[in-house]
This record gives sequence, C-alpha cells and structure tokens, in this order.
Amino acid sequence: MLAMALYIRNRDGSADTLRKKAARQGWQSLGHGIYCEPDDDPATLTFSHWSDIVQWTFPDAIVSHRTAISLRPEKGTVFLTRPVSAYRNYKIGPLTISVTPGDVKIATRPIGKELHASDDARAWLENLSASRRRGRISRALGQEALETELEKIMTRKGESYLKEVRRKANGIAPQLGLEEQAARLDAVIGALCATRPHAGILKSERAIARANREPFDPHVVSCFDALVRALGDSELPAIEVTLDRHSWRHQAFIESFFSNYIEGTRFPLSEAEEIVFERRVDESRHADSHDILAVYDIAVDADEMVNTPSTPGEFRQLLTRRHAFLMHNRQDKRPGQWKEKPNQAGNVIFAAPETVNGTLTQGFERYLDLPRGFARAVFMHFVITQVHPFDDGNGRLARLFLSAELVSADESKIIIPNVKRDDYINGLRLANREEDFRTMLKVITQLYRYTAALPWRDYNELVDTLKEHHAFDDPDDGLIRFSRALRAMT
Repeated sequence: MLAMALYIRNRDGSADTLRKKAARQGWQSLGHGIYCEPDDDPATLTFSHWSDIVQWTFPDAIVSHRTAISLRPEKGTVFLTRPVSAYRNYKIGPLTISVTPGDVKIATRPIGKELHASDDARAWLENLSASRRRGRISRALGQEALETELEKIMTRKGESYLKEVRRKANGIAPQLGLEEQAARLDAVIGALCATRPHAGILKSERAIARANREPFDPHVVSCFDALVRALGDSELPAIEVTLDRHSWRHQAFIESFFSNYIEGTRFPLSEAEEIVFERRVDESRHADSHDILAVYDIAVDADEMVNTPSTPGEFRQLLTRRHAFLMHNRQDKRPGQWKEKPNQAGNVIFAAPETVNGTLTQGFERYLDLPRGFARAVFMHFVITQVHPFDDGNGRLARLFLSAELVSADESKIIIPNVKRDDYINGLRLANREEDFRTMLKVITQLYRYTAALPWRDYNELVDTLKEHHAFDDPDDGLIRFSRALRAMT
C-alpha cells in the first residue's frame, strides 16, 4: 500500500501527467516530480523507498560513501556520486539527497534492478576521505567508524576477504585520486589482521580488541555499560553480616538447593539434605546429586568465598577452575573449557564463542571501576550470565561469583528462592534485550534484604520460615504470598 502511495516521475508517468493528477486528486508534492497521497506520511514513504527515488530521479548516479555501507538513510540523508561538476543537496520531502561529483563507472556493484553502489573496495576508500559536513551528517564514516565496520566484516567473512578487498582498493585508488586513503586502509587492515603493530594506527575499541586477538560482543558490552550507568543512578544497599559456622553451613545448603532449582535440578528438600549433609548420593540421579553437592562445596568453603579476581587473567582462571569443579561429574559438558558453539536461552543470544575472552575482559575492566560489595557483585553476576562462557553451568557459576563478591566485602549473600525464579529470569531477559535493569535490580535488591533477614542459625526455624513464606513453591503457586512476606520482612 505504501509503494502505491508514492508517485515518481518517469516510473509512474511523465512529469506533466503526474502534475495534473496531483492537482486533481490533492496529492502532496515532495519535489522533483514526486508525490504522495494527502494523508500519507512523507518521512515514512521517502525513507523506506529512497532507492526507488534515487533510481528514477538520478539515473546517472551511484550510491556512495557511508550510504554504500549502510544502504539506508542516516539522519534523513543518502549520499550519491554523479558525473557532475559540483556538490549539491536536493530535498525530496524530508529526505536529503547529497551529491558528490565523481566517476560512476569504477568499482561498483548492483543493489537493485537498475541501481548501483560503490563496491567494498571503493566504499572503504571513500569512507576514509576527508569530509566536510554539508548538512546534518558527513558523507564519510571516518576511520574509527570504518574500523568497526571492518571488524564486523572480518568476523563474518574472515581475514582473507579483507586482504582481497585491500588488494583491489590499491588497484583502483589512482583512478579515483584516493592514493592517500589506500595507504591508510592498508595500514588499518594490516593492524586488524595483526600483521603489523596496531599502536598509533587503530582508533576503534572494537578493532583494537580484534588486533589483540580479543574480539568482543558489542551488544553484550553495550549492556555492561548500561548496567554501570544504572548502578551509578541507584542508591546501592550495603548489609553487613557475620555468620557463625552453623549459619554459614545452612546458608550454603539453601543456596545450592535454590540455585539448582533455577537450572532444573530438583529434589525434595529431605532428599537434598541427605545428599549434602550425609553425603549420600542418589545413584539413580548420580549427576544431579553431584550438581547439588558441587555448588554446596564451593559455597560452604570460606576461603573460596572470599576469593575475587584482580586482573583479567585471574578472572578467567577463577572461572575455569570453579567451572571445572562444578561440572566435574558431567564430562559431556566439557568442565573448565570455553564453549565452542553458540548458546542461547529462548531468544536471548549470548556472546559468540570467539568473543568470550574479549567480552570477559571488557566486563572485567568495568567491574574494577565499581565499588566493592553489592555493585561489583551484581555486575560480576551479570557479566557471566551474558557471556555464558561454558556449555552448561553458567547460571550456577554466576550466582557463586555473586556470593563471593558479597562475602569478600563482609556483606550478606543473595539467595534466589524457587518462587522468585521467573522474576529473576525475566529481569535478566529484559536487561539483555532492552538494557532495562529496573526489574533485575528490584528483584536482586529485595532478595538481598530478604536473605539478610532470615534466621540462618537454627535450621528448623529457617526451613519453617521459608515454608511459611512459600519460598519453596513454584512461581505460579506461591508468588503472591511470598511477596506479602517479602514486604513484611524488608
């Protein structure tokens, strides 16, 4: 319907024919023989059908510069090259078409039935050109933004593709008068491919990470930055606790019981007590029993629970060591080894395998800038859940790191009861999809206060309290009653 509502001279009739129809039917004139219906939105039409407008209005042009890479208007502008003598901007409704003089025969590729654009070699050179802004946006991306684009292409197509395009760019540069840009492109690609030092050459954080052989996931890192901002805008709680030996042991058990429930490892409470306190493994569920034991054994180890990393290398070592222990009875899950295949939960996709090291490093650098205790704990937990560095066990591992950060700062752990599982998962999902941390921080803060308020020393009283609060219930059964208890306690 939108395509039928845009009328373009030469495609839908001569300029004179369209002008007469427009007068009779009250069409809006967008300029240069282009019209739309009276009630249609010119911005929606011109931005979505910009290539038709270019093809029929400027048939001698090619799409060039930044538009040859994005293939869409940016800030309401598309960039073309035409065999003309001067720069010029044209307005078609809210769409700006910015024309650069130049050759339209060298190094192009088809992007439509009749429309062509600069191919990669030419577009990369064009986007390294000096560019004076002639409107709301400059025609060239500039080196830093182009480096980011090249890193994306390298991820998809590999080093060999970049090197092949570089070879072609060197060949066409003299014909286009872009020899200086070719020299810069040669240096950038060499640095990206690590065939030459990148110091003083690369500008993009993402490209530098690639050159260091630590590419990172930009979406996940963007989520990290958003969480740092959210934590900075929040009033961060700090609840100091001191637990005796009995309280510490009881808390570690409940932590393991609930953490495994979240991941689908579920036992009756009495059976889990036998597995942990009597070390009586259920042989019919050997691996599941050891999942309960492994989380407990890490959580109850006071020396382990005050161990936090101070360098990216220590962080990676701690992750692999704890994961190897956590999953030692599940050899099919490759304990202590980074994932080799992508993993996801529903439609939430985590960092790609080749970006694990780099994304963890990016997260750790931000972690160091946060205050110890609650802020670092929440952030560290989020880093591990979003990178998901292993085939399995990532959630349990993340919650153990959450506990260790809090314990090392003499603060209360955060226990996530069965009944709050869905709220907890939904908070993480919203954070990943929309960088919205309100649910996640609300749930974690509530459970932080709740955990600190529980009667940990007397085990029977502890279990009775949790049952009274419906903490052991499934979310569909006990959430409303648990919420009442939560409000009363916190």
